[in-house]
Amino acid sequence: MRFALSTVLTLLLLASCQSEKVLMNNVDSLSLEIDRNAVLNVGNSFSYTAYAQLKTGETRKIKNDALLEFPDNKLKDVGQHKAQILEPLNDFQADTYPYQIGLKIGDYEVSSLDTLTLNFKGPIAAFWAGNDGANGTQPRASAATLFGRDGLEGRPGGDGRNGEEGRHFTGYLWQSDEELRLLLICDSTGINYCYRSIARDSVIIDLSGGDAGNGSTGGTGGDGKNAKPGKAAGNGGDGGQGGNGGNGGDGGSLLLFIHPNAYYMNQSIRLINDGGKGGDKGQGGVPGNAGKDKNGSSDASAGVKGDQGNAGEDGTDGPPLTISKVAFDYTLFQ
Repeated sequence: MRFALSTVLTLLLLASCQSEKVLMNNVDSLSLEIDRNAVLNVGNSFSYTAYAQLKTGETRKIKNDALLEFPDNKLKDVGQHKAQILEPLNDFQADTYPYQIGLKIGDYEVSSLDTLTLNFKGPIAAFWAGNDGANGTQPRASAATLFGRDGLEGRPGGDGRNGEEGRHFTGYLWQSDEELRLLLICDSTGINYCYRSIARDSVIIDLSGGDAGNGSTGGTGGDGKNAKPGKAAGNGGDGGQGGNGGNGGDGGSLLLFIHPNAYYMNQSIRLINDGGKGGDKGQGGVPGNAGKDKNGSSDASAGVKGDQGNAGEDGTDGPPLTISKVAFDYTLFQ
């Protein structure tokens, strides 16, 4: 049974390699085929089958998701031949969603434009969580001093970056004919973001703060030099101090005005605006070894393990959702 499984895996690997070889330097355009029952709305995910139109006129299915990318970040690969629609609409008239799809095999890269026709099924889903902070950079190990005998002290670990703060919005929610519409206006930039749904059953808005990056481990201390005639063995260097974790981003906020014709939604709106998690502290670096004499022993001392860094603080949760029932003129936004 084990032999049979191994044989099947080998054949699949060979078939995959052959398929990729056919695509190399031979792709004219790329496209996604979407199931007719897919939910195509901002914030929602859909299943796809990817195809490459070859320069020979032949069409080939791309089975390996790892070869695909979405360079303009309007779609996000979420695995298992699924993608999430990320970017909100600029107005309430458009129902087409252009995006870029790319293929990368080694040094060979090709990209082309494709378009989705949105059907606005599924809930309104607006994801504006702050970006996570990067982890601290890991320092190189130290060595011995050029002219001295002792190892150098380890370099300090890099600090984690802070998570970004969640966005702050003023929103307007109303029903237009049989469609639910949401306009979010960013408080800091004044930019409008448009969302539509024919489901009219729920609204999800994520304004969470980003998680912070972790501090990296301190650098390894340098080893002391071995003894030689007329020169004693060197001491090992101390390990470097661990980096500090970054602070989590604070959650964002939403002031939402709901028109009376959509006020039935007031209990079906979910705001997520938790503060981001603080980054973990970096561990102290490994100490350097003491140098030895020709007998393998030494009177020199090994270094001391470096101190840990400090853990970052969690971000503060954003305020509760504020809702006001107001008969505003939504035709100004249409």
